[in-house]
Amino acid sequence: MADHERLQDEQQHRHAQEKTVVSPKPGEWLDNPLPVPKRHVKKEMDYGFEPAPEQMFFDIPISDEDDFDL
Repeated sequence: MADHERLQDEQQHRHAQEKTVVSPKPGEWLDNPLPVPKRHVKKEMDYGFEPAPEQMFFDIPISDEDDFDL
C-alpha cells in the first residue's frame, strides 16, 4: 500500500506542477516548439598554395576589334 500511496502523491505533485503556468513578461522570448535548423558553422577555405603577386594578373589585353563578348 505504501508504494501505491507514494505513486499517488507523486502524480498529484506532478499534476500540481503542470497547473502552475508562468506567463512570460512582455517582450520576453517564448520557447519555440518547432524544430529549428542547425546553427551555421563558419568554414574557411584555403588553397594548396599561394600564387606569387606576379601571377595575380587578371586583366588580359585584347584588341579593340575583338568583339567576342557581344
